[in-house]
Amino acid sequence: PKRPEDLMDHDLIGNDSNDLILREMRRLGFLATRDSFVLRYDNQATYWELLRQGCGIGFSQRCIAQDDPLVQELDLGLDLPHLPVWLTAHPSLRETPRLRRVWDLLAAELGQLH
Repeated sequence: PKRPEDLMDHDLIGNDSNDLILREMRRLGFLATRDSFVLRYDNQATYWELLRQGCGIGFSQRCIAQDDPLVQELDLGLDLPHLPVWLTAHPSLRETPRLRRVWDLLAAELGQLH
């Protein structure tokens, strides 16, 4: 697709039970339904591999997609939202010195992606 309105003429990969992509597409003015996606998976590893293998147009975090030579970014000029990322662990685990170090490194690296 060269323009946003061309997107619906292509095979799309989406989520199955999570409707975040679907809701965002509707917010952007696309008349998208579950049937707009030729493939739907909630398993992120499966979803990503389908995208990598060229099974359709999908949606991912830019920082991950940019490092994968099998994935091509489409710039359709859409105003896409930033999605939140949560770093979670049981409170007692966060205070274990080794895990605290990993936690701090992850938090610092994830913070740079924003």
